Amino acid sequence: RKPVWMAILAQATVQFVMVALMSGVPLAMTEHIASMKPADVRISGCIILHVFAMFIPGFWTGDLIARLGEVLGLGVGLAVQALSMVVCLTGTHILQFYAGLFLTGLGWNLSFVAGTMMVMKSHSPSERTKVTSSNEALRFAATAASVVASSSFRWDHLMWICLLALLPAASVVYAKRRGESVAK
Repeated sequence: RKPVWMAILAQATVQFVMVALMSGVPLAMTEHIASMKPADVRISGCIILHVFAMFIPGFWTGDLIARLGEVLGLGVGLAVQALSMVVCLTGTHILQFYAGLFLTGLGWNLSFVAGTMMVMKSHSPSERTKVTSSNEALRFAATAASVVASSSFRWDHLMWICLLALLPAASVVYAKRRGESVAK
């Protein structure tokens, strides 16, 4: 059914983008910042900020998405993730890495919670095992693909790949929102 696959597409997409940036940042920082070494505490700080942005907003995200609706919440999360890639494409200063990864974590939080709510509402209880296992399998496949991508492409190319990866999910959100506004 269409709602099931829309929700699963959203989950896989936001996971791909988040993991690609999170695993690519240490490589990019050591490549683009002359004084940066692989064990540099500034890399750890960037990842820690990202993890905080992924999980701390979770205390409020469910309430926010309940007010906005899942589709709009997903759209806002995708837009924040796209903004993070734009920030990362503007340069390779340490602050751009920090801001980009922070925005990625925040966008992931919104998108992931909205996508999870969509998955949970998209099927009957008798379909739950099939739907959730399909969702998890595709999400983890996206994780694996993103790790390979983050270690295979230059940083700017990875940002473009992630922006392109957001397009199918964003177009589904747009079509769904447009359908909702036409129905009103």
